[in-house]
Amino acid sequence: PKLAIKRGYEGMLKLKIWIRKNGSVSEVKIIKSTGYNILDLSGIKAAKNSRFFPLEEEATLNIEYDLRLN
Repeated sequence: PKLAIKRGYEGMLKLKIWIRKNGSVSEVKIIKSTGYNILDLSGIKAAKNSRFFPLEEEATLNIEYDLRLN
């Protein structure tokens, strides 16, 4: 988000996501927050919009977003 960039926010976000058989994401939970709500919400939104190949059964996946300014 532009506001996060402007303020220099950075952090590591760890999420657990639940993936449906059709490859869509059904749920997202924060395992470890960045400490900035705006970054956490952006990471959750990105995870919810992720799509995976169809699966034989529902699955979970832990993902990390390294949110740093370059």
